This record gives sequence, C-alpha cells and structure tokens, in this order.
Amino acid sequence: MMAHENEDPVVTHSRREALGVLAAWLIAMTYTVTYCYVYGYDRKAADLKFLLGFPDWFFWGLVVPWTLCLGLSWLYAFYFMQDANLGDDRDEGFLDDDDLVGVPPSGGEPAKAGTPTGGHDHA
Repeated sequence: MMAHENEDPVVTHSRREALGVLAAWLIAMTYTVTYCYVYGYDRKAADLKFLLGFPDWFFWGLVVPWTLCLGLSWLYAFYFMQDANLGDDRDEGFLDDDDLVGVPPSGGEPAKAGTPTGGHDHA
C-alpha cells in the first residue's frame, strides 16, 4: 500500500503498524487453528500426552503461540511503534477547572467554590 504524497506521516506510521499487527494476528490464528485441528481432533484418549497439565495439542497449539504473541506484542509496542509529534497544544478555547466555578451543574444550583456538589450537604 503506497502512501499519498500529501499524507500525514502519523497516518503512514499508523497504517504500517496496523498492518504489522494484522499480519501477526493472521499468522498466529492460522497456526493455532491448523495445529489444534490436526493434533486435537480424532485422537484416542490413550494417545494424549500432558505438558504442564495441558494436553499436548493444547500446549503447543495455544499456550506456546499465545505466550509468544504476548512477548512479541510487548517487543512491538516498546521497540517498533513510535510516538508521533501531533503538533503544539492549543490553549485557546479550552476551559480550566477555575473557569467552571459558578457554572451550574446539570439542572442544579450554581456551584460554590470549593464544593463540588454545589453546596448541598450529603452527610
């Protein structure tokens, strides 16, 4: 997938990261479903072996790949994904908590400074 000439770099990085996650999920799902189907169905109970208390097909088909995915997700999040500069914060048009003193809460009396409930005692 090609980035457009005027596309924001944040979108380009986000798309690349999302495609990486999608590819990892698709590989893990395909392996898990295939392995569990091939080794988990049509087996006699006498043929089952246990690893750490799990049937062998479950251990190799779910426990190991999901643990591997957890580790890869951690590595992906901390070493591959990048923070993006979204620009400077804009302060105009935003209210601070001090600007809200005296503004009535939804349908009530005007709030008094220092009393979040608008001066009502709820004791």
